[in-house]
Amino acid sequence: MTGVVIRLVLLAMALFLAVRLLHRSAVARREWAVRDAALTRAEEWWARTHGGPFDQERREVPGDIAPYLGPNGPRSELRGPKPDQAAWVWGWICVVIAAFLAVSVVAQLSSGSV
Repeated sequence: MTGVVIRLVLLAMALFLAVRLLHRSAVARREWAVRDAALTRAEEWWARTHGGPFDQERREVPGDIAPYLGPNGPRSELRGPKPDQAAWVWGWICVVIAAFLAVSVVAQLSSGSV
């Protein structure tokens, strides 16, 4: 019975860690995607409105891209690298470990050798 309890505790820890890592990874990817999309829209707006000598369309800057524009164009230094995938990989490894622990607990309980 001690082995079952230990595996259940390890299972709970693995699931907690998996949820935490996968959530952190999802938040980082979402923030990166929003920032990257805003920078892309800022670059497209700048290209449309500052395209050449015949360009007379100088509209107001849309509010969602204003923080991404500097005096000389889009602030490309804000474009960071894609988030690291290590948290996502480790989260799924923890899910697999939790699944193996759950299978071993169920197998031991169903065999009656507790």
